[in-house]
Parts: sequence; C-alpha cells; structure tokens
Amino acid sequence: MNKIRVPVDKRPTYYDGQLLLAKDFLAEQEYHVRARQHHSRLSWDWGVVRGLAVTPAHDRSVRIAAGAAIDEKGNDIRLDDSSVIDLSDFRPRDRLHVCLAYEEAPAGDKHANHVDCFATLTAGHDSSGLVLATVTLDDQGKVDEATIDYTETKYARLAVGSITAAQLHDDLRRSVFRSPFRPA
Repeated sequence: MNKIRVPVDKRPTYYDGQLLLAKDFLAEQEYHVRARQHHSRLSWDWGVVRGLAVTPAHDRSVRIAAGAAIDEKGNDIRLDDSSVIDLSDFRPRDRLHVCLAYEEAPAGDKHANHVDCFATLTAGHDSSGLVLATVTLDDQGKVDEATIDYTETKYARLAVGSITAAQLHDDLRRSVFRSPFRPA
C-alpha cells in the first residue's frame, strides 16, 4: 500500500518539565483560533446567522438588535445586547450602510495577558464589513422604517457542497437517533 501524507496544520504539544515561554502559549491560542475559523468557513457561508435587525431608534438613529454573524474570515461575531447608532451627522437623503465587523486589539500595555475582541458597528456611505442593512434618510434627515433595506444583507447558510437532510441516502434519513436524555 502506498501512503501519501499531506501536512494540513501543526499544533503545539507539551511534556513534563518543559520550560514554557509566551510564544508557546501564543502558538496554542493561534492553533485553536485557526481551527475555529476553518470550521466556520467550511461549514457555513459567511453572513448574518441570527438577529441583528436594524430598526429606527429615534428620529436620527437606528437600533441594531442582538444577534450573531460569521465574517468572511470565519470569525464569530456576537452582539449580546442591542446597540444604537446615531445618524445625526449625515445629510438628508443620504444612503447609509449599517455594517458589522470583527476587531481585535491588544489590551492595555505590552504585558497585558489578553486581547480584546469587539463587534464593531458602523454607519456610513461605504460598506466596511458585513452589511446589516441600508438606510436612506428622509428629506429632514430622519430615519423611516420604510427606507430600511435588507437587499444587500448577506445571510449565513450551509456552505456550498454541504449535504442537507433531503440529500441523504434513504437509509440514513430513516435511522434511529438515540440520546441519553429525553428532549422536552
């Protein structure tokens, strides 16, 4: 039998008595971050997974509902609470993109032991990140429910090439599912 081994990744391993340095822990974290991104990219097409609806909050602001998304790189983006973006700096009849992006920033000084991760919401003429909705301000520069448009919003779905339940072989679709608990 011929065997071909194709490297796909490498992960850190440890042994008793090993001196661990910062780079060892960074390599461990990078491995897990990459694995999660690969999983998200291979399982799902990027976009809004749940929630993140854009609605008028006041005359000149919009509210983004809590929800989740996956960006083009496979980063999970969660917005745990609704947020409001002020649009009062824009002119009447401006067409604005309300977008969501994932950002990381080192915390504090160079000896900080964590990286801060952010769900970044923006509103502007250009789209940077995942477009949640497009808002056109009225003649007075106010937000109207009727002018919030979702045609440019991308929604996450199973990745291209994934198999749905309808595509499974008949024997697999009729198999018995056993679980150690009883679903309510």
